[in-house]
Amino acid sequence: MNKSFCKALCSLAFLWVFQFSQAQDKNYLVAFDSIVKLENTGLYNGKVYKDRYRSFPDNHRYFESHDFIIGDVEYNGQHYYQIGLKYNLHEDVLVVRPKGSKSFVNLQLISDKITSFKLNNTTFINTDKTVTTNTTGYRGFMALSYSGEQLNLFVKHTKTVRDKYVGKKIEYIFNAENHYFLHYNQELIELKNKKQIRKLFPSLVNDINTHYKNNSKAEKLNPEAFYTGLIKVLDSKLSTKL
Repeated sequence: MNKSFCKALCSLAFLWVFQFSQAQDKNYLVAFDSIVKLENTGLYNGKVYKDRYRSFPDNHRYFESHDFIIGDVEYNGQHYYQIGLKYNLHEDVLVVRPKGSKSFVNLQLISDKITSFKLNNTTFINTDKTVTTNTTGYRGFMALSYSGEQLNLFVKHTKTVRDKYVGKKIEYIFNAENHYFLHYNQELIELKNKKQIRKLFPSLVNDINTHYKNNSKAEKLNPEAFYTGLIKVLDSKLSTKL
């Protein structure tokens, strides 16, 4: 067996072991995207994004920041990690900042191809692709606030806009609005009041009443924490009855 053949065989063996052990690893995918350049992958399959409104740090239409946030996205069946993203809450679209030669152009990803994405510690799910029944009137991306055995809690982050004249100029003021949804039996249900929730879970009325009584301030001051705590209790009770 000559040296060239042995060298080639060893190289193939190393490559096989590496691919086998790293194929599903996040760091491997990050390295791959870096080598082939992200603009040459399937991620950059969208359209040029044009910002219709001027953004300021304290007044913008995006989730958490008007600047790009390093995040992850599952797009067209492929995972992409550590890329610049920002989520336009007013129009419900995800924007990506290309690296390299195309960095001066921001792209709007095709929403139908997005399964999920993550910004900081918040994971957003495309409910149009994952929810079987949705008659709420709210669609698209929702933050997964709680994921349980029987129940999930989603938050729909939105921002409305209004005009404001300052002298002869027009400024656009954005106001945040959040809506809370229970995902139960493949159906999305907007949470509105205690009466509605008691009707949904008649066997857990006492638990519902207790949570409302002990967390009356949180319901107004921090509704996401309030609903997360409630759904967690109900999910635990339902799971023990199985």
